Formats: sequence, structure tokens, C-alpha cells
Amino acid sequence: MPTITTRRRPDWADQAKAALHRDFPDCNIVLTDRGNWWALRGPLPPERMHEPDTVEATTPDELRAALTRPTTAAAA
Repeated sequence: MPTITTRRRPDWADQAKAALHRDFPDCNIVLTDRGNWWALRGPLPPERMHEPDTVEATTPDELRAALTRPTTAAAA
């Protein structure tokens, strides 16, 4: 039977994930085993349907920037 090993995330990643959860409570923040960061929102109410419900980034800082950036439809 193969041995299943799990990798522990570094403390900085847990801290970054907790900070993103705190600052964006409507998002489910996911850090994949490949190091990709995702924010999943939804279901969005009708007045926010123009906003993306999934955002992906390679670092927590990029994810934060993407979540705080106004959408094109919202800025118009």
C-alpha cells in the first residue's frame, strides 16, 4: 500500500490566507498544492453579477491586488 504524505504549508502562507479571509470575508480563499492562490465568491447578488466570481493569482499579494482592483463594468 502506498504511503500518503502531506506537505505542511509554511507559516507565512497560513498568515497570508488568514489576512485575505479577514479582508475579503465574502471570498473563499484557496491555496493549491501547486502554489496557486484562488478567491471564490458567490453566489453573487444580481447587482454584482458583472464582477468575476473566481480570481486566480500566483502570490497572495497578486490575489489581493486583483480583489481590490475595480472591474471594468463597475468602473464604467
